[in-house]
Amino acid sequence: MTPTRKTTQRRGGSYTLARLTAVLGVLFWLAPAPGVQQGFTQAKPGQASYAVVAGTVFQDEGRLLRGAQVTVKPDPEGGAPPKGKPITAATDQRGEFAVRVPALPMRYTVAIKAPGFRVQEKAVAVSGDERVDVFFQMERDTPGK
Repeated sequence: MTPTRKTTQRRGGSYTLARLTAVLGVLFWLAPAPGVQQGFTQAKPGQASYAVVAGTVFQDEGRLLRGAQVTVKPDPEGGAPPKGKPITAATDQRGEFAVRVPALPMRYTVAIKAPGFRVQEKAVAVSGDERVDVFFQMERDTPGK
């Protein structure tokens, strides 16, 4: 014999059906309207906006490289002195990293260091409030080269 769920009867239906209908109605009104973009929001007045430099680091055989040291440093054009300090991070368990930078037009050099691998650098450009992705395929550091 299977247990049955006891419900309190209300006019024309069960109590659980009325509760389900109420919850679905609330969720409908809380859902964003079609065409409304979710995720990034614009900065409010007085609040600084930022861009994200993110990436994934792979070993030479294609596996993810966790614990690699990541440095993102400003690289202004025309030999001007850099504005801002280098930002350091490390890759996570999935070989990924993400750092916030000011949402101003700027070039950055992203450098990756890991024991047993050659240092790699790539240039990225940020033009505003955006996300820039960069990927690295590290090469083994062979002695004598």
